[in-house]
Amino acid sequence: MVNFIEHPLPFRRMIIKKLVNDPNYEAYSQQIVVNTMSNYPDESDFVIALKSKLDSLGS
Repeated sequence: MVNFIEHPLPFRRMIIKKLVNDPNYEAYSQQIVVNTMSNYPDESDFVIALKSKLDSLGS
């Protein structure tokens, strides 16, 4: 899982959860967005765009 893509593990896990249709994807991704905005404001735009793109993929 670590070598899947070059972003931090929570972002990779968010992508994988979406790709495998994990029922906890929505709660997990929302938690990652809130955490990133609070603790890593430099990455806020990226994580918001990532979640938006993943959400647009449907299930």
